[in-house]
Amino acid sequence: MKYILILAVLIGGYYYYQKNSLLKHEHMINIILSKQTEMCSHQGMLDYQKMTSAECNSQFTASIERCVSALKSRYPGSKFSSKEEADAAGSSLANCLTGRT
Repeated sequence: MKYILILAVLIGGYYYYQKNSLLKHEHMINIILSKQTEMCSHQGMLDYQKMTSAECNSQFTASIERCVSALKSRYPGSKFSSKEEADAAGSSLANCLTGRT
């Protein structure tokens, strides 16, 4: 019984850590930035934007500083207040980086 309680506490702590990590600005920004290749090779997005993969990569790289700054000014602090807010911010950042805003 003691081991089950210890395991439950460890699982609960890990879940809490992961949940808090997902709501941090820097964590979300790093995830979006790591998706550059995936985003700039998505044929549907490229067709919609009428751009090539090279143009997308160039736009992405040139926009990083401006887009991250805009996100931080729109969502002050170091954490989002909810998962929905983090999702909206991630979508907004991805759109900004690929020129869809």
